[in-house]
Amino acid sequence: MQQFKILVCLILLGIVQKAYCQYAAGFSKSEQIIIEQSLLNNPSYHSAFAAASFETDTSLRKTKIFPLINSNFGFSTKQNTIYSLSPGVYAWIPMGPKVSLWVAPVMHYEKYPYFIASGIDSNQILPEGGVGHSANNHDFYGFRLLGELSYSPLKYCKFDGGYGKKHWGEGYRSLWLSDYSAYYPYLQLRVHFWRIQYHILWAYLKDIDSQAAGRKFLDKYGVFHFFDFKPTGRLSLGFFESVIWWGKDANTWRGVDPAYLNPIIFFRPVEYSLHSPDNANLGIHASLLLGKSTRLYHQLFIDDLSIKKIWQQPLWWGNKYGILAGIKMYQLFGLSGLFGQLEYSRVRPFTYAHSSSALNYGTYYQPLGHPLGANFEEYLLILRYRKGPWSIFAKTSIADQGRDSLPNQNVGQNIYLSYLNRQTSHDEAAFLQGDLYRMMFVDFRVYRSLSKRIPLHGFAGIQYRTDKGQSKSITETIIRLGITAGFFNDERDY
Repeated sequence: MQQFKILVCLILLGIVQKAYCQYAAGFSKSEQIIIEQSLLNNPSYHSAFAAASFETDTSLRKTKIFPLINSNFGFSTKQNTIYSLSPGVYAWIPMGPKVSLWVAPVMHYEKYPYFIASGIDSNQILPEGGVGHSANNHDFYGFRLLGELSYSPLKYCKFDGGYGKKHWGEGYRSLWLSDYSAYYPYLQLRVHFWRIQYHILWAYLKDIDSQAAGRKFLDKYGVFHFFDFKPTGRLSLGFFESVIWWGKDANTWRGVDPAYLNPIIFFRPVEYSLHSPDNANLGIHASLLLGKSTRLYHQLFIDDLSIKKIWQQPLWWGNKYGILAGIKMYQLFGLSGLFGQLEYSRVRPFTYAHSSSALNYGTYYQPLGHPLGANFEEYLLILRYRKGPWSIFAKTSIADQGRDSLPNQNVGQNIYLSYLNRQTSHDEAAFLQGDLYRMMFVDFRVYRSLSKRIPLHGFAGIQYRTDKGQSKSITETIIRLGITAGFFNDERDY
């Protein structure tokens, strides 16, 4: 009976959405770009910066309201029936030529596949962040209010404040800021002039105090800089830096540290001047356009690195860094509408971790960067083909990861464990040390456009996931049918 009710809800939501779309006003290209970027984050816009300047399209001065839906129903070989119901509303509200607001209240009621539900059962934290409220042992529900208020005092300068998440980088994954993380409140400054683009993001994060009675969250903060320079029309070079700090240092309440509010600084000198234990990180980005339709990209994340140790002691645990490299090809094999992407990422043990989880590179028990955490390497292949109202999407991910095999063990994959309690000998940490697991994720979907006015699609798909290690092995196959507005990154392909 419950399965029948869920199926009826899906059908009714689809009918309402379709009926509304027949009468809704169409959106301009500028509106579509802003909507798809704001609603966190369409993979088509996974780029260092999506726009050369901030849009002044007059169509953006009109209020737009339309319903959101991202719902599906399916079967799993481990969980039997699974489903996701996420009705909501998106409102774009201009408040003058320089000020705009968008809000998106969204409900979600979901029964996750086994490989996701098992993680929720252990920590009660949902993939989107926040504590999971369970209707029973396997169904979770919640509410989130996403939004952003923007102010553009100049054509090439924009201030944003809101609740959401960001993706920085050209890749499908990101080692810096990823839209696989939990949602968080933020303030953002974006500047573009000449061949330079600059982002600074201040974020209010949360850590879980596992030692406290009940569920208690500790305040933590993060500030992130991304400077991008384009010496030519084809080459992009970028620099990244970040600092994570605890809201309460020893017995002193720090809150928002004024030293990190300066938008034009280098964090390392400030950190040293404060004699601070804060978690500072650096990164480098490069992107090169080959021909008209091929792009190479690279991303480096440096947590800690000793050049001397690299040569004298290559396995030293304190060399904590990650690399990501890939290629994106549009009109693959000369076929219009065919897109291909190949990506490789590798992160050493203990990267993103710190002496305390209150200083690690995460929020709500989830990484801010790559969703696998650390001590892994991953190969990722994506193919996407679109012709008329139909599109086909295929994705394969193969990853190896060294994991803890005992409760009190720490081999470096869990960024929420202190690196002070590492299980290493002679201060060494071999790559992929621990219980070696191989994960494979295969995803195939067929989409059909349901509206010419907004990106609403019906889809059918199958997913296959294996997670095989020395101590256990899990295999799960999932079949889904659903409708989606294509806005939210609800992927759990890891």
